[in-house]
Amino acid sequence: MEKSVTLRDMIKSFAPEPLKEADFAGFYCADTIESRTGSKETSPMDNLFDTCRYAEGRKAYLLMGHRGCGKSTELNRLKQRLEGDGYKVAVVSCNTEINLMNVEYCDLLILIAQSLFKIAVEIGCDIDKNVIKRILSFWDEKDSETIFLKESNLEIQSEASFGTGGLFGNILTLFSGITGDLKNSSSKREMVRERVIKNASEWTADVKYAADTIAVKQSFKHPIVIMEDLDKLNPADALRIFKGNAATLSQLGFPVIYTFPIAAFYSPEVGEFSSYFEFETLPMIKIINIDGTPYDKGRDIIKDIVKRRTDIGLIDENALDLLIEKTGGSLRDLFGRIIKASLQAPRRGADKIELKDAESVLTQLSSELTRRIDSKYYELLQKIYMSEKERSQIEETGLLLDMLQANVILEYNGERWHDVHPLVADFLVKIGLVSRR
Repeated sequence: MEKSVTLRDMIKSFAPEPLKEADFAGFYCADTIESRTGSKETSPMDNLFDTCRYAEGRKAYLLMGHRGCGKSTELNRLKQRLEGDGYKVAVVSCNTEINLMNVEYCDLLILIAQSLFKIAVEIGCDIDKNVIKRILSFWDEKDSETIFLKESNLEIQSEASFGTGGLFGNILTLFSGITGDLKNSSSKREMVRERVIKNASEWTADVKYAADTIAVKQSFKHPIVIMEDLDKLNPADALRIFKGNAATLSQLGFPVIYTFPIAAFYSPEVGEFSSYFEFETLPMIKIINIDGTPYDKGRDIIKDIVKRRTDIGLIDENALDLLIEKTGGSLRDLFGRIIKASLQAPRRGADKIELKDAESVLTQLSSELTRRIDSKYYELLQKIYMSEKERSQIEETGLLLDMLQANVILEYNGERWHDVHPLVADFLVKIGLVSRR
């Protein structure tokens, strides 16, 4: 990624993509934790870094955070740190590999197994041929087109045959076909799931064996798998998957980090599987205090993030202040508005984003947010906006879940308090439901 020097460049420098390893040196801001959690020492990402390396007990984690809070960037940074300490880390983009609108727990087991064998190929790890044969034998050619190897071929392959021509090449080809079926073929999807569910104990045993073998190769450092995009699941689906299969998903014998919808965390059903996982939350960067006063340190940090990506002369200071204030600490919302403003400004002959551009693009976002609000939520929104007590003690968890999912309510730092999205607050004032606090 390159720092933008023209308005046109902003489309790339503020694209809603997480920072990758090559970008960290120039664009990563390491000073956000205190503004997120209220303390420099209270870091969910440091917790994951430490426990993934040293924990001997629970080795499964659910990481939550609002969309747009920078979670994917922080996970990429976590991967970099762990690999710097000698661990092999696989980041799985579930949204790319499978259909998140139709997902079951066995789909996750398949993706985890696939990621381990990719690591094994990368490091030249000799996994027992019988384990590979057993995984291949979960399917046969009569039932699936994803088998590319007959038993007779397996017998003549070398146990340590790596690359596209050997056992490992065939099993990676197999997994590629299986994940394609999970995403694109309804009939094959059900066949694949049936086979894994029927033999779940054998499957997980082989996955554990593969992980242990990799650990031996890596000086007894277990592989670590990060399952991205699961926070995009419908909360009801996330609760169904993790509640019904907590033991299997949490006891694979090596660290697995699952992202998880923050809205689902407020469901009482979470209590039914909370003992199986460690929960961590990456909050928004706080730009206001719970009493409604500005939190300047958080605003300055977001300004620093913006300045790392662009020549600051391309954005009028007042325009940037307004964009930060009205997007509530959501980096995704902020970056999206900057891109839209960078497209709009040249159309009126301007060479930088000015206040009128910021106001225009924020009006568009306000319209998007307020269309998500049914009148049944008005009382909850009124309470949160007008009462500091209600911002930290909210009882209507069902309604809260809906509004968190819609990004209408935002959650802030370690004290775990909430507030109405600034643009939604403006809307409530405009229609007379609340007075400006």
